[in-house]
Amino acid sequence: IGVRVVGRMAGQAIMGEDAQGTAGNVQQSAIPTAAARGRAAGQATRGASRGVSGFFKPFKSVDLAKVNYLSHTQVKALLKACPGDLRNLVRGALLTGCRYGELISMKVADFDRGAENVTAVKTKNKKPRHIPLTAEGVQFFAKLTAGKSRESPIFTKDGAAWKKSEQTRPLLAACKAAK
Repeated sequence: IGVRVVGRMAGQAIMGEDAQGTAGNVQQSAIPTAAARGRAAGQATRGASRGVSGFFKPFKSVDLAKVNYLSHTQVKALLKACPGDLRNLVRGALLTGCRYGELISMKVADFDRGAENVTAVKTKNKKPRHIPLTAEGVQFFAKLTAGKSRESPIFTKDGAAWKKSEQTRPLLAACKAAK
């Protein structure tokens, strides 16, 4: 808190109390801060004997990654259930492993047929990355980019770029239909 390490502070020091347990001169604007210090003091007194790591309770099963893969049958069923533009988007996701935001921000210029890759420019960590493509992926992206200008989006919905969260309902419907 501030410049002091919580693990080295006594609960009273965190609360801003003196040795008698009375609060010092607390101003009205400091009440939210005092409440936060109170929560920190509770954590400090519960974990004081265990060191800093004792302050935090770990989430259950966070050390285990939940990995689910679609079988070939499931992939075929999902692609069959998707309408045309959504099918292209889902297939692009399956071929590249890209997130929705990365896919919808891809421009024709981001596909390099010669290098057999596509570049995700707008990524979650703000660092562009190059995604290698299989022969199937190269063929798919070549088909989607044929005849388009370099600044055109690769993935479109009814001729225009996909918008944020526009895939959610159609994809849920396709997943339901694919079951």
